Amino acid sequence: MNKRLVLQVAGRSHGFCSMLFGNASFITLAVVFILGKLAANLAMGASWFNALRSGLMGFVFYVLACYVVHILSKPDSDLITDDTRALTGSYQIAVWTLLLFFILTIQVMNSYEVITLEIPVWGRINSLWQSFVAGLAEKSDYIEGTGLVGWPYLLLYVVVPAVILWKNSGKLPQVFGFKLERIGAALPFVIIYVLAFTFIRGITVANLLNFAFVLIWPGLGEEFFFRGVIQRQLVKAIGNPVTAIVLTSFIFAVSHIPIYVFGSSYSWVRLGSALLPLMFTSFFWGYGYYRTGVLWPWAVIHALSNLVGF
Repeated sequence: MNKRLVLQVAGRSHGFCSMLFGNASFITLAVVFILGKLAANLAMGASWFNALRSGLMGFVFYVLACYVVHILSKPDSDLITDDTRALTGSYQIAVWTLLLFFILTIQVMNSYEVITLEIPVWGRINSLWQSFVAGLAEKSDYIEGTGLVGWPYLLLYVVVPAVILWKNSGKLPQVFGFKLERIGAALPFVIIYVLAFTFIRGITVANLLNFAFVLIWPGLGEEFFFRGVIQRQLVKAIGNPVTAIVLTSFIFAVSHIPIYVFGSSYSWVRLGSALLPLMFTSFFWGYGYYRTGVLWPWAVIHALSNLVGF
């Protein structure tokens, strides 16, 4: 039995190392991550040994996580073969992504009073919703500090991209994935994050409600847009899943720059230290989505990751 198990693992491991370490974009991501973490840790006063160990351990952790997903799954054939392979909506998605980043930057700068410019319609919708959530928070302690305040962003991350896909014959059910037999590769990580949430945050009504709101935004919202839309389009356009996942991860990290720069007043050192793990975490989620073809477990992991801080 043990020999059979070893043979099965060896068989499923075939191609993993060559897929990742034979890809120039992944090697570039790995080098940037390790050297970036080394430089950031040194700048924050760590010793050379601890600084290098932090970068290497983080890299090994993410690669091992991808390996576990790899041996527990097989690539999702629908990612390549569905009706959107003609890429008729790719240009619209690219234009919308640039416009979205512009809206996000203006919104963050306006929220932190860096500028006074407000985007028509969107700014009004966001302001009304924030006032509504503030009113709810005054009536209930369970509402304060939840992800509910960010729900208007679902219009930008889900509704508009979904319309673009629909108009170009995209199959939204295939974006989300409803093949329950494919979720096994994600379940170990879902369980790990659920346990972390239980021990770090605790199981209370307020925390469960907080999780439910964060699961919708940013969990489902960002995963739908970055993994379900951008990553799928890039896989079809490039033809190499790993390269597409690396590019998606870079775009994902870049989308967080405005809130880190204007909202958190990060220095360049802290900004790099924050973005590099974010980029590799995104790669792990993207690799998991590519291998399983099911979006919702990664949305759950995304939400729990935000709540427990890793």
